[in-house]
Amino acid sequence: MRLFIALPLPEEVRAAALGGIAALRRQGISANFTRPENLHVTLAFIGESNRTDALRRCIDGACGAPFALETAAPGRFGELIWLGVRVSPPLAALERRLRAALSAEGFAVDSRAFRPHITLARGAGNAAPPEVAKSAGIAEAVSLMKSERAGGRLVYTALYTRRMEAEGARGV
Repeated sequence: MRLFIALPLPEEVRAAALGGIAALRRQGISANFTRPENLHVTLAFIGESNRTDALRRCIDGACGAPFALETAAPGRFGELIWLGVRVSPPLAALERRLRAALSAEGFAVDSRAFRPHITLARGAGNAAPPEVAKSAGIAEAVSLMKSERAGGRLVYTALYTRRMEAEGARGV
């Protein structure tokens, strides 16, 4: 299975991302726009693996308290257009804990700097990123996701979701 670990989007952030996609569509560009149900922030790309139990342990060990997830300026990587996500201290800490847990379980960990974003469109040529109003909401969960092609479409399926808990709530 092709797997990754992601933050599901708070509704306010999801609405901002959908607004960015709508703005791109109004530009009339030809691109593969992210379907609403596929919007997320990738925390770690795993690749091909069947070690879902180990990945669940990593997620469980890395999760902390819910935190504010805030959008930032949009941008691009080549022909991919994205909406940025501010690297807040709680988001950075979650990503570091997850990276450490994955490494301890023997998973390959990306050594590049964490650049959280929400993919809006792929294959967008040299279209300009859209203007998107800043938004924020509370990130409340981390999910283990499976990525596959079905009927010519990219489909993401949550295999496991761990809700974040307020500090001190574990074991209550």
